[in-house]
Amino acid sequence: MKVIHRSVRAGQKRLGQLAKWKTAEEVATLVRSLPVEEQPKQIIVTRKCMLEVHVSFQACLKIDKFSLKATEPQMVLYNIYDDWLKSISSYTAFSHLVLIPRASHVNNEKAKMLLKPDKAMVTEPHHIWAINL
Repeated sequence: MKVIHRSVRAGQKRLGQLAKWKTAEEVATLVRSLPVEEQPKQIIVTRKCMLEVHVSFQACLKIDKFSLKATEPQMVLYNIYDDWLKSISSYTAFSHLVLIPRASHVNNEKAKMLLKPDKAMVTEPHHIWAINL
């Protein structure tokens, strides 16, 4: 996820076009910076249902691990699926990834209660979510 502080886009017009250009630049930079064996074989880009994904990623900024890092422009790389792909399909993981932040967008307090670990459950430092699917 690329966190862009609001000061970067201050005074800019055509923010939609700027976002597309910046996204393309950042994806290209990220892919080129990875070792060859870690570079993705395929990148899926979609405009369909973008509002749904946009709302979900806005809600992601309410998650402490993300919002605490959003103090300045920087590239932050997370495996946002945690270890989900070991037990569920990539389609199901993506569906959960859309639903969980949407729940946070609808009712942040209830979503935090569902995602907040109890005393017995520890969120690993490299994980985002307290739940394990």
